[in-house]
Amino acid sequence: MYLTKNRRNQKKSVLLVDDNKMMCQLTTKILEQNYTVHPFTSAIEAIQWLSESDKIPNVVVSDVTMSEMSGLEFGQYLKLNGLYSHIPLVYISGLPEDEVKYIPISVDYSAYTQKPFCPSQLLQTIEHVTNESSNKIQS
Repeated sequence: MYLTKNRRNQKKSVLLVDDNKMMCQLTTKILEQNYTVHPFTSAIEAIQWLSESDKIPNVVVSDVTMSEMSGLEFGQYLKLNGLYSHIPLVYISGLPEDEVKYIPISVDYSAYTQKPFCPSQLLQTIEHVTNESSNKIQS
């Protein structure tokens, strides 16, 4: 009973990836209100953290256009890896969503938020996809 009670009170976790350092810091500040945030400015660093950590985030929030590895390539890595394929993926980008859908790398994502975004909108989006994911797991 004690362990179950404590798990319910734990904050859900977000893996955040945005190569714009300022945007990563700003988004972290917004998300920290409600979530435990694991911020990275590189998808490669995020993959390294995932492989070395025993923690699996409740949701991944990633920029689409990044240097080294794009958010779409990162999303593809997550969806093809059995350990992470169930994690909801939220993309954030300055590109309109219809442009992202036509980029050759096809990745199934849970939600899309265009930059600049309203902080409450991003929080609502993340809450929605994490609740939806929890409901699928419990079913």
